Amino acid sequence: MWLGRLLLSVAVLAWLGHDVDTGQVAAVARAADWRILVVAFGLKLASLLLHEVRTWLPLPRPRPPLVPVVATCLGVGMLNLVLPGRAGDLGIIAALHRRFGVPPGTATAVVGVTGFIEAAVFGILLVAVLATSLLGVPGVVDTAHRTRTLAALAGGAGLAAVSIGVAVRAGRWLADRPAPTGVVGILHRALVDTAALLTNPREMAANISLALVQTGLMVAAFAAGLPAVGFDDLPALATAGAVLAISSLAGLLLPPTWGLGPAAASRLVLTAAGHGPEDALVYAGAYWLIAHLPVLAVGLPALWWRGGGGDAGT
Repeated sequence: MWLGRLLLSVAVLAWLGHDVDTGQVAAVARAADWRILVVAFGLKLASLLLHEVRTWLPLPRPRPPLVPVVATCLGVGMLNLVLPGRAGDLGIIAALHRRFGVPPGTATAVVGVTGFIEAAVFGILLVAVLATSLLGVPGVVDTAHRTRTLAALAGGAGLAAVSIGVAVRAGRWLADRPAPTGVVGILHRALVDTAALLTNPREMAANISLALVQTGLMVAAFAAGLPAVGFDDLPALATAGAVLAISSLAGLLLPPTWGLGPAAASRLVLTAAGHGPEDALVYAGAYWLIAHLPVLAVGLPALWWRGGGGDAGT
């Protein structure tokens, strides 16, 4: 797997750089408006904080204090920047258990449901953009492409709905049976608690409402990167949403810290919309900064505080 990711990364690097004028890249980058990038950093930071509040919200009562949970999730969540496959989420599950006594199965359910709601809300926003065509990207979201994408999203939504139904039914069935020990017991508890969370109207309404705001802030942050580097001719929300969707999938295979996923996604979307590969790489650089700097700005202090600089007992 590691060798495969390495070879794929080399291939993507070769594809990205084979026809790029580095002088033009530097010229476009020098014209970037850093004031808009600072706004984008603030939007991304607010999105990060809301995500961790959403992780705290479904924890079993009495909940641990909000600030220590948010700090722990921000610090451990930085693993997602350097490891593929959402490794930071696994770290958060372990940290919730070790620091706050949340059972591993319950922590798995909380992190899983929080991530699922975020993905579902982002998918709904993307469908709204494609369906209304109000923010369609010229050359990318044409009628045929929109139809295929909507069909794929509809199929994914149907699969998600079936998965939710199966998870809820399985969780309710297991709730009346004794939990085994070991890894099977963790999975048993995860299914039972997932079913409980998904069928709690109050919890779901609060989490979905916050997810709408969080996802909107996240897309707005990456959308602000377009005018920041001088691309005012593109519909910012739709372009950023397309790049975000593709780069999120690419992040499962490519090393997140290298920025290859956003770079490949930016080239696919921006070149199809009429921009050169140099423009795409400049936006990919802005995307990388927006994705990483706010995480490091709050994650590193949070990791230090939770590691002993602050009150580790709270």
